[in-house]
Amino acid sequence: MDRNVTSVGKAAAVFVAVVTLASCSSSKAAPKTNVLPSSVAPTTTVAVVTSATTAPPVTTAAPTTTTVAIVVPAGYTKEPDTGPLSQGNAGPRVAALQKRLAALGNDPGPVDGAFGQKTDNAVRAFQKVSSLKADGIVGPQTTAALDAACVKAKC
Repeated sequence: MDRNVTSVGKAAAVFVAVVTLASCSSSKAAPKTNVLPSSVAPTTTVAVVTSATTAPPVTTAAPTTTTVAIVVPAGYTKEPDTGPLSQGNAGPRVAALQKRLAALGNDPGPVDGAFGQKTDNAVRAFQKVSSLKADGIVGPQTTAALDAACVKAKC
């Protein structure tokens, strides 16, 4: 007998699932263990209750991502879609840069998406230890060095 299991929730130590019994030529009733009601016609959906300690929950939800809206503060310009970043830019690319700098131990200040003085100082510090020109501009060389450092540090 073919069964399709779909997770519908988990409460305390009990896992609840929905089992759809596919139709088959057999006229046997569904197993009575943990199935309500005790006899089931083919293609009937029933609830199955199983202890969470004997069967792990079935996870069908896709991973979620968090989207953070970045507001461009006064005095900043919206960052370009591509190309270098520098002080005065604001947007999601700057926020990602700030997260990476922080993960590498260079304090960019709050991860707010605004490339201010603290982010500039963190970029320059990173550039110095990476033997790059410490100009505070995140261009191709600095981006490549950040990528390599983050792969090594797993950030």
